[in-house]
Amino acid sequence: MIQFHKRSRGRQRGIAAIEFALILPVLVFVLVITAFFGRVFWHYTVAVKAANDTAIFLATVPRSEIAVSKPDLGEVEIVKMARTIGQLEVSELKPGSGFHPPVDISCDGYTCRGESVPNQIGVLVTMNVTDPVFAAFTGDFLDYGGITLHAEVKVQYVGN
Repeated sequence: MIQFHKRSRGRQRGIAAIEFALILPVLVFVLVITAFFGRVFWHYTVAVKAANDTAIFLATVPRSEIAVSKPDLGEVEIVKMARTIGQLEVSELKPGSGFHPPVDISCDGYTCRGESVPNQIGVLVTMNVTDPVFAAFTGDFLDYGGITLHAEVKVQYVGN
């Protein structure tokens, strides 16, 4: 009876090893997907904060700075400064595409050219988040294209 008990315990150890070997790929996949989506949410949070900070800055500038028409019909200098603020905030992000996400600014849906005082300021940060580290695991799941994020903030211009 003692020999039967030792033999049974040895078989149980083998079964546990087989079960672990079968469940390990599933656990690794769940861990990798969780880490990737955590990274995606972090990128989105930083992008929304950058868009919000840029929009708030631009919505609070004086009328004399935002309603300055330029002879070449280019963007107003304060809008260029606001874009720089947004780009500095998203410069820490590495979404996997090799370049920093663009920060697009609009006044009433158009480019801010200083022709008039806008009613609404809009800021859009767009990025495509890919997974260069775990691409072997997430490539089929994400179709190698990544996830496109759009962080858009619209605020009313306070000068009106």
